[in-house]
Amino acid sequence: MKDSTNRRRFLTAVGAGTFALAGCSGQIPGGDDGDGDGNGNQSESGNDEGNETGNESGSGQSVPFPALDKGELVDDFENLEDWTPIEDGQVAGDTENALVGSQSARIQGSGTFAGMFRAYPEGLNVANRNLSLALAVDAPRPARVTVELLAPGESDMLRGTKTVVGTYTGWMRMDVGITGQRGEPNLENVQEMRIRLDAPEETDIRFWVDDLRATPKAENGYVMLTFDDGVASQYENVFSRLNDRDMSGVVAVSSDSLNREGRLNIDQLREMRDAGWDVSSHPEGDAFQQPLDDMEAIRSAIQSNYEYLDNRGFPNGARHMFVPYHNTNQEIVEITREFHELSSYFGGMPAAIPFTDPMHVSRVDMHNDGFTDLIDLAAEHNQLAVGLAHGVVPEDEIEDDPLADMTVEQLEELLDYIEQSDVQVVTASQLVDNQDSL
Repeated sequence: MKDSTNRRRFLTAVGAGTFALAGCSGQIPGGDDGDGDGNGNQSESGNDEGNETGNESGSGQSVPFPALDKGELVDDFENLEDWTPIEDGQVAGDTENALVGSQSARIQGSGTFAGMFRAYPEGLNVANRNLSLALAVDAPRPARVTVELLAPGESDMLRGTKTVVGTYTGWMRMDVGITGQRGEPNLENVQEMRIRLDAPEETDIRFWVDDLRATPKAENGYVMLTFDDGVASQYENVFSRLNDRDMSGVVAVSSDSLNREGRLNIDQLREMRDAGWDVSSHPEGDAFQQPLDDMEAIRSAIQSNYEYLDNRGFPNGARHMFVPYHNTNQEIVEITREFHELSSYFGGMPAAIPFTDPMHVSRVDMHNDGFTDLIDLAAEHNQLAVGLAHGVVPEDEIEDDPLADMTVEQLEELLDYIEQSDVQVVTASQLVDNQDSL
C-alpha cells in the first residue's frame, strides 16, 4: 500500500503545477455480462490476403487517426481466417471502411450481442502490456463493447468493457481497461480473445474494429478526482479535505457560471491552482445538447472557455476538457484536439495508461459504490480510475441542494478507501506531462 509519504514523493517528482452518471448519460440496462461461450458458427469471413499496412512501430509512416504507429501490432485484420463469429453473427472484411491497410473487420448480427473470437494455440503474451484498438459502432448506440482474454480458459479470464455513448459516431481509440476478472489469468498465455458488442435489447448490430495493438502499461495504479460545474461547495467542503491528505483534484468549470451565487470565484480557483489542483474546462453546455447539429456553436464553446481559463492564469488545467452531458462524436473530438490535450466523458471503465489517445478518458460517478471496484481494478492492473462529482454537502443538506450529488460523509469514506489502496491520486496535468514515466 502507498501511504501519504509515498504520495507526497510522487507529487514532488512530477510537479504539483506542472455506473450511470446522474443527469448526464444513460447506462446500458441489463444485457449479457460478457460471458458468452465463444463457440460461434462459421460465417462469411474476409480471408483475402491484404496489403501490408506499413505502420509497424518505428516505421515512421504516418497513419490515420485513430490508428497508431507505436507499440506492437497484434492484428491488422487484413486476414480474417482465424476470426470466428460468436453464435449467429457475421464477420467480414470491409474494404470501404478500412482505417489502415486494405480492410477493417466488420461484425454484425441481430439480437442482444454479436462478436468474434480468435484462438491462439501457441499462446499470446500480453503480460505487462495494454491492448487498444480502433473502434466504430454503427448500431446500436449506446452500446457496450467488450474485449475478453481467456488466459488460458474461461475460469481465468479478464474483461474490459467500454460504453460507446449514444451520440458518438465515427472511429475512436479504445484503450482496454480491465473491468472484470475471473480466477488468476496468466497473461503470458492468452489462448483466446473475444471482441463483442452488447445491446440493451434485441436489435440489429453492426460495428467495426481495426489496428489492434499492445503497448507497455504503467507501473502503478492511479485515481483522478474530478468536480464539475464550479460549485462553491467544492471549495468549502472538498478542497481542504484533499489538501489534508496531500491530494489534489481537478475542478472543471464554465466561465459563464463563475463568480455567481453558489459558484466558485476566481480567487478560490487560484488558491486551488496554487495548491496543485487543475482548473480545467467544462464548456457551456447548451451547444452539447442532442442532436449535436451545430458544430460552429460547439467549436465556439470549446474555444472560448479554453481561452478564458488560459488568459486568466490557468494554462496547465486549461489543457484538459470534461465534456458537457457526456455528448460527443468524432467531429467534436477533432475540434477538442485543437485546443486540449485530454478529454474525458462517460465510458464506464478504468483507462489503460499510458494513453494511446487521451481524448477518450472514461469517468464515472464517484459517489456510486461501484467506483471503489474500479479503484481496486486500477490498483491491481496499473490503470486509471476517474471519478466525478458536482456539489458536495453534508448529508442533511443534500436533499435541498440542486447542485449537490455527493455528501461530505461519502467523500470522507472514499478518501479513506483511496488511502488504503495501492493507488496514487493524480491530476490530469500530472498524467499528461508524465506519460513516459508512469
